[in-house]
Amino acid sequence: MLRGKLGQARHASSEELTGRSFFSSVEHPAVLQIDKISLDDEGIYRCRVDFKKARTRHSAILVTVVVPPGVPIVKDINGEVLSGIVGPYNEGEGLHLICETEGGKPSPSLLWYKGPSKVIDDSYEIMSPLIIRNELVISSCNAETSCKRSPAKPATTKFRRQYRAPLS
Repeated sequence: MLRGKLGQARHASSEELTGRSFFSSVEHPAVLQIDKISLDDEGIYRCRVDFKKARTRHSAILVTVVVPPGVPIVKDINGEVLSGIVGPYNEGEGLHLICETEGGKPSPSLLWYKGPSKVIDDSYEIMSPLIIRNELVISSCNAETSCKRSPAKPATTKFRRQYRAPLS
């Protein structure tokens, strides 16, 4: 039970939270709400309560911010962005595909799928802190392949490879 006057309580916050945060000590437990959270808001938050005739109390939490990666982009070996249906390719030809995404915290993984669920390549590499890439070399034909990223909301770039024998 609270014995002091809540109206006389003092609250302190950093300038970076001004206009984006709200603290309520009336609710039980007390609530700190931060709007439009960004990566800069990540860190340890401490709540300190000082009393006139009792020991100070502290509570701390670590806030981790997850940043979703960009939408995966599929390119050919020349760097041309691919979408929808690609090809036709001649039967027996190989295909070299590159899937890239930007950003994300933690760093995402990029996986190639054949159909809706079979992973055919999970050997992605982190090219820089901002670019994650997975290269896929395909020598078989008549397969549906897609590239997906994780974590975050599912975003898929799908395309269908078409191989056709030359007309004679």
